[in-house]
This record gives sequence, C-alpha cells and structure tokens, in this order.
Amino acid sequence: MKTIFASLLTLLSFVGSSQIIEVSIERWGNYSHPETMTLHTAMEMDSVITSPTRIGMTVYTFNFTTNEIVMVDCKNVVKKFNIVKVLPTKSILNVDAEIEGRYYNFVVAENDSDDISLVIQKFIKENGRSTGLFSNDAKVIMK
Repeated sequence: MKTIFASLLTLLSFVGSSQIIEVSIERWGNYSHPETMTLHTAMEMDSVITSPTRIGMTVYTFNFTTNEIVMVDCKNVVKKFNIVKVLPTKSILNVDAEIEGRYYNFVVAENDSDDISLVIQKFIKENGRSTGLFSNDAKVIMK
C-alpha cells in the first residue's frame, strides 16, 4: 500500500506542477529479446539476454516544456533527444524520443523490488531482436 501511495503521489506531483524530471543511474546493462515478444512477455518466458552491468553516473533530464531529453554520461558526453510523444501510463513516465533519425522509448517505473527502473528500448530491431538499455537503480527528482 505504501508503494502504491508513493507512486501515486509521484505521478500527481508530475502532472500537477513539474515540467522537468531528472533520472540518474549508476549501474546499467544492455538487453535483448525476440522482437516477436513484448519485453514483459520475454521476461515472463525467461527470454531476455542481458550484458554485464556497467558502472558510471549518467543523468537523463526530461524537460516537458522544451520537449527534449538531455543525457550526460560519466564521461561528460552530452546527447539531446527530441520528445516525440508522451504516452499515458501508470509508470512515472513513458515517452518516445528521437535523436539523429533514431527512435527510442523511455520508461521510468517502479519495479518488483520497489526500486525504480529506467528502460530505454530502440525502435529499430537488430537481427530479429528488440534491444535496449536498463537500470534498476534509477533515482528520480522532480524539478
């Protein structure tokens, strides 16, 4: 119940006032699953392949006023994504974004361990597989 209340409070504060959400991660890995399945189904069927975890602070700033995501990684590389669509969700956020003609879906949501996950999935499939990046230690700050 506490978890549901915290998620609802977070979502309401976003809808009510916050136009900027900062998501930071320190550990992440890549994943892939058969393109014929959703990520959820692939997880249920134990069909997700993950890479070893990498470590280094990366911050994603979702600015809903300018409709962009600014990513700054642990080597101070900066990338700017254009937010194309904000999808209705029970998650903290779910947006489609584009950078240099490549499209991604960003989801920030509470996971089964009551932690926050960031999942970034590429729209383009690679060798019959959906691919992306995930982190289960995301920190969220509403600005």
